[in-house]
Amino acid sequence: MSHPKYLFKKGENFYFRRRIPGLSTILSPVFLSLGTKSEFFAHTCLSKLTMEFDDMLEAFLFAVDELPEDLIARYMTVRLQHAVTDIRRQHRMERHPGRGTATNPTSIEAKKIVLEILLSDGIRKSFPLHLVQQDWGLHQLGAVMDAYRAEADLAASPALKGQLAAEFTSATGVVPASLEHHAQILEIYFHAKIASLETSDDQRLQRLKAFRDMSTKLIEQAAPAIGDGKFGKTVDGTSGGAHGKAKATKRPNTQKTTTTRPDQTLILTPGVEIITEPLTMALLNAQFAAAARCEEALHRSHSDEPFGVDIAGVCDRSIKVPLEAGDIDQKTAAGRRAKTKLFCLMTGVQTVTEIEQYHLRVFEERLANTPLNFNRSYKDAELTLTEINIRADGMADEELGRSISTFNSHIDTIGAVLRHAKAVDNSAVHPEIDTRLVRRREKTRGRKKRNAFKPVEVEKLFQHPVWHGCKSPDRRHEPGDYIKKDGLYFVPLIVAYTGSRMEEIAGLTTDAILPTDGGFGFDICSHDQRRLKNLQSERLVPVHEHLIELGILEHQAMMKKRGHKYLFPELIPKSAKKKFHSALRYNWQKLREIQLDGNPRDLDAHSLRHSFNQALKLEKSVTREVRLDILGHAGIDINEEVYGDEDGMPFDLKMKAINLLPRVF
Repeated sequence: MSHPKYLFKKGENFYFRRRIPGLSTILSPVFLSLGTKSEFFAHTCLSKLTMEFDDMLEAFLFAVDELPEDLIARYMTVRLQHAVTDIRRQHRMERHPGRGTATNPTSIEAKKIVLEILLSDGIRKSFPLHLVQQDWGLHQLGAVMDAYRAEADLAASPALKGQLAAEFTSATGVVPASLEHHAQILEIYFHAKIASLETSDDQRLQRLKAFRDMSTKLIEQAAPAIGDGKFGKTVDGTSGGAHGKAKATKRPNTQKTTTTRPDQTLILTPGVEIITEPLTMALLNAQFAAAARCEEALHRSHSDEPFGVDIAGVCDRSIKVPLEAGDIDQKTAAGRRAKTKLFCLMTGVQTVTEIEQYHLRVFEERLANTPLNFNRSYKDAELTLTEINIRADGMADEELGRSISTFNSHIDTIGAVLRHAKAVDNSAVHPEIDTRLVRRREKTRGRKKRNAFKPVEVEKLFQHPVWHGCKSPDRRHEPGDYIKKDGLYFVPLIVAYTGSRMEEIAGLTTDAILPTDGGFGFDICSHDQRRLKNLQSERLVPVHEHLIELGILEHQAMMKKRGHKYLFPELIPKSAKKKFHSALRYNWQKLREIQLDGNPRDLDAHSLRHSFNQALKLEKSVTREVRLDILGHAGIDINEEVYGDEDGMPFDLKMKAINLLPRVF
């Protein structure tokens, strides 16, 4: 029998030994003989003695009244002032000289999360894993863990306790007289620190705005010197001087115009204005929102009613027609707007007529030095390009830039906007612009981009407690007797048995499992919250017999009975920017790392698709046409793609192929 907490054995006798919380540095622990050599009897005495001691300790702790509210309020003002000063000085010393990144938005957000947890959950030796959020990426998770260690160690340190007590006494004239008093003071410390973190960026931006306003006023005061005859002509081409008058600019229809160069009058989308101050995402968001609200006629003569050349308007017009036709969905539309705004921010351009080839190179260079986590916090929207560069200083290379495929996606988006401006709006886009010239070439062969699971790795993966019994719903990675058949349980299994893409499975509706002559099939098709990659992705994939044995049909019936639209309702995206499988990201990644010894080969759900494809390739009885139809790939030639049944290969052939796959456990 193991010795429980507070049980101490000296020689043959058992003792009760316990320290008094908060007084262990000045008082010796309570040491009491239990008067027995029997370990069984000692355990019995211990449980009763522990309860009595807890009651006595609680009475002792609350023997002194708590600090009154007026003292709390008085001290709160002092502590808040100290906290604001500390964060401002830290910001000055770390951000401006480039000495560190502790005050970047990711670190600040992590600190706020940690301080809220310490307030609600208390100070622990390690971060409480049940509080980890599923949508945290590795970078944010690391920042939170680092912040927790730092803040928890500081909060538990005697030095901070003494500093806060002295500070409280200095502010109020009262000496803390109990553990509860110290706990109240620590609560004030946490609250003040959270408040200071929330207001630090606002104060910085207010100071920045004040400087900008001052600069604008200085320029305006100097403006009369322009046009006094010393500088030739005004921006619209009229003579300068005291008596020079600007020519009236004709505004076709109701569209707004502005002049930025002597030789050009710009026509803008109704409601859109050119931003005259340093660009930020917040300003661009407002500009693009104005373009989205515009109800101009999309199909009209550009000779009679010219289209605006502002990038915001062009981008939105390139979205509205295919969106109404169902060719793109809201997520794709949001992605196009976001990428176009990032291009404007990085290059400083706002009209399609001013874009030249070199702007694409500027975009590539500046994006390569932009933090990966930029624009994930709402506070990033207020940052100018200069401030983004300040944040990037000192960051590791792996925290900056974008992957080759992501960069190419951005460039393709800009290409689509420019093509619309030229072909549909008939705008004067620079004729020599070619976005293909800046697309990056992949340096890795297609089959080597992503590793496939080896059979032994598939076996190890599905031995995880998720499928064989875990501790509890919140402790899925610890062995136990609890099995929860949800998205985390079924989605990886279905991917392994169908070779489907993870998003295709995570977003299945409750009507997507259909009975057929040969069994059951997953009806993979587009719906209002999820589009498929391409036309051939729409298909009917047989349900492997093991999935039926594991209860996928019962799960479907239960979700229908509860009135759910989706097979895995817990995976429904919380915003238009997220995907169904986003909710699985944290646990799915941790699961792979646990089972695959850190997952050094970076295997993921698409790796399961690769291994599925490889397994069917090795089955000589499975034809290429059947394999491609299951995977949702197009035929290799026109004979395979055009000439055949509109429903694809016969379902029974696909069913036979699926059931040839070995069971994963």
